[in-house]
Amino acid sequence: MSSVIEAAAAAASVERRGSPTSQLLLDEAALLLAHAELTKCDDGWITADQSRSSLELIPSPTRQRAWRAEIKSLVHRWPDLRILLSDTPDYPAQLLKTGQAPAMLFVRGALDGARSLAVVGSRAASEQATTTAREVGAALASAGATVVSGLARGVDTAAHSGALAAGGRSVAVVGTGIDVVFPPENAGLAGQLSQQGAVVSQFPPGLEPSKTSFPTRNAVIAGLSDASVIIDAEESSGTRIEMEFALAFSRPVLLWGPLLCKSDWARTLSAKHDGVHLVGSASEILALAKHG
Repeated sequence: MSSVIEAAAAAASVERRGSPTSQLLLDEAALLLAHAELTKCDDGWITADQSRSSLELIPSPTRQRAWRAEIKSLVHRWPDLRILLSDTPDYPAQLLKTGQAPAMLFVRGALDGARSLAVVGSRAASEQATTTAREVGAALASAGATVVSGLARGVDTAAHSGALAAGGRSVAVVGTGIDVVFPPENAGLAGQLSQQGAVVSQFPPGLEPSKTSFPTRNAVIAGLSDASVIIDAEESSGTRIEMEFALAFSRPVLLWGPLLCKSDWARTLSAKHDGVHLVGSASEILALAKHG
């Protein structure tokens, strides 16, 4: 690990007092963004290497200044913005356990240690699927669980909305920069989530949605959650990617039976894999998540 990155990581472990716009925070965030995690590709920024220790080059001062200015603008706009580094105590322990934790998370709002359950599904969901997602999100939140999803259209939006309407907590893991809302019509929902949960991004500010960023963020959705509830999904879809991450992390995958029991892939997977279950109620979800 380079001495500059070492210094940034060490500094991050020191409790900060006062404004989050401190020069120390800006410097270490700018360093890591420029140096540690992301590589520019034709269709956006993707994770290049989760290990900061394997990188030796020091970013140019110009690059650091650019990132610092952008982050400073964001923390001025959002005093609640936090930047969590993977080797500091406030980073989510559940995500660290996966071995695939991003080096940095941008967070608006608060992450807590409560039981967290992902509720995910298709963007082009049927009315039945969105109604179910809203009801499941509300029931889980009422039981004290944090509902994690991806702020996408369809099932994600319904799950977040149900949790918030029930007075509970919900966390959105986005496939864009923390300052970009996609879809745009969910700007109000994102604001609510930052007050009644959190909005989380592993990507640099300004990142627009891309075909690589959404699959990448699915690992974080699965990693933050004790179990993943799949309301509906096609055999090949982003939801299936989230499910595969959950299984790789040894987290239960709970398929919503009333909608998925007729899908060949869902029946086959639940029959072959001990970590996959068909469920039909919030109580089943909570029981399996507890004992999974």
